[in-house]
Amino acid sequence: AQLSQDGLAHLAVRLHQYMVVSRCYLDTDLTLTTLADQMKTQPSRLSKVFSQHLDENFYDYVNKYRVEAAKAMLIDIQRKHLSVTDIMALAGFNSNSVFYESFKRLTGQTPAKFRKTQSAKETI
Repeated sequence: AQLSQDGLAHLAVRLHQYMVVSRCYLDTDLTLTTLADQMKTQPSRLSKVFSQHLDENFYDYVNKYRVEAAKAMLIDIQRKHLSVTDIMALAGFNSNSVFYESFKRLTGQTPAKFRKTQSAKETI
């Protein structure tokens, strides 16, 4: 069952839409298999989308959404009382090291520095 490039592209679009709407990446237990089940597709098809179409692995893809969620939470006035570790968990990460590594790779800053620089911008 060879998936065409069009089929992969279509599944990639569906994947992105599903991630945005369902926010399933906030679940720390999310796996490729559970995501495939939720999307009513085969894990092998989803795996092909990551390797052949998106050119990244499942966890890097999911962690991009998690970092974006964490960034939004870190600058949310309503969540100012939450620690960076609280936000890490709320964003779907269950590992401090993975959170810090992903966050720094994608933003160039640690979560605490990001929060500090963003709140400094608001006071200007």
